[in-house]
Amino acid sequence: MTRLAMSLLAAVVVVLITACTPIPAEVEGFETRCIEMTTEEIPPHEDDPHDGFKRVYACDITLDQLVDGNGQTIRPFPDGTRIIKASRRPAESFNWLVASAQKVNGTWKWVEWTRNFPDEELLQIPASEQLCIDCHRQVESADWIFSGYVSR
Repeated sequence: MTRLAMSLLAAVVVVLITACTPIPAEVEGFETRCIEMTTEEIPPHEDDPHDGFKRVYACDITLDQLVDGNGQTIRPFPDGTRIIKASRRPAESFNWLVASAQKVNGTWKWVEWTRNFPDEELLQIPASEQLCIDCHRQVESADWIFSGYVSR
């Protein structure tokens, strides 16, 4: 086998292994253990990479770390914060996509999981973090996160 063929085979194996990675325990259950930042679903919009109706959650952070005395989102987010965006397609009641951004040593780490049917397990999408970074660069000045906490 040539060196090129071996490199391609190794790349395919990495993609397949990544694609079979289920959503981890530290992300599962985010709807009940994290702080919902949205009060209503964010509707789909043109060129939306996370097509559907979205809700956004802040995990591994307290409300005092997330919101100041005026009800404004505190930025930058502290290390360890995980922001979860869950998306459901129109006419469906389940999340087809869960996107996670976790701040580690001042840098966001991006991962997404998807499924087609409610009884399927959410599995990691073998996509480059660069896709997330390129989109979120628009809000670099807001610590890379589009959504802020909406006061109740």
